[in-house]
Amino acid sequence: MSTSEEYVSEGDHGDGNKNISCSSERNDKFVTLRKKHRMSRQAEQDALALRAELDEKVAEIERLQQRLTIATRATASPQDRIAIRRPDFRELRELVSRFNPKEATCLSAQEWIQEIESTAAHYDWDDATKLHCARLNLEGSSKLWWAGVQNEVNTWALFSQKLVRAYPSARDPIYYHNQMTKRRKMRDETVEEYVYSQVALGKRAGLSEAVIVKYTIAGLGEFVSKCRVQLGGKIETIDELISQLKWMEGMVNAARSYEAMVPICNCSHEDDEVDGELTDSEDV
Repeated sequence: MSTSEEYVSEGDHGDGNKNISCSSERNDKFVTLRKKHRMSRQAEQDALALRAELDEKVAEIERLQQRLTIATRATASPQDRIAIRRPDFRELRELVSRFNPKEATCLSAQEWIQEIESTAAHYDWDDATKLHCARLNLEGSSKLWWAGVQNEVNTWALFSQKLVRAYPSARDPIYYHNQMTKRRKMRDETVEEYVYSQVALGKRAGLSEAVIVKYTIAGLGEFVSKCRVQLGGKIETIDELISQLKWMEGMVNAARSYEAMVPICNCSHEDDEVDGELTDSEDV
């Protein structure tokens, strides 16, 4: 082979290598562009997914804010509610029992304070309303006690503390024994009123139901004698006692009704006899 041919051949090989190198570069650029395009599409998809997730979170936050608003309104502070409507003095006197330490059935100071606390929790009263309620329901010596301390007691907490100290809770059981022994059913008192007043005393003394029944029956002497009927059987529960007493009371009421009707019947019969005598005299 001549020198020129060798040169041409070497030139052809050089051009071929250059063409291969250019083609490889173009392929590399194409692959890179495709990768970039794929990455761009993936990034867009990821962005869309994140945006959708963000929208869901925002919507969830709005729902939670709405629920929080509703819950806040439902659990508004007692001060806010009472500012809208305060109970009047009649409601305050009707919703809580009176505190008169002289009465044997009166709650202890601690129990009475707890009663006001429970009522206040139900009606959302503030401390000022509790104090006002307590003041309105004091009777007997407790009312005199309040007159002596009202200038220095201006909060519910202080009132509760001083009242409990002034009237220690729980009397001696002997006190309740004496009260139940002396207790008698009064004429203007219903069976239920009498029985449950004895039950209240017995419960405060810690007596069993059977013992309370015995004390209660002991105070029914006059009532039983008027009924002319004795309590039947062995009575050990309050329900059994009330059932029998109601039956006896019904018998007494029926007898009274019958006695009230007898004079009317007699008068009517006498009038008929007089009318008959007049008729006979007219015929003569």
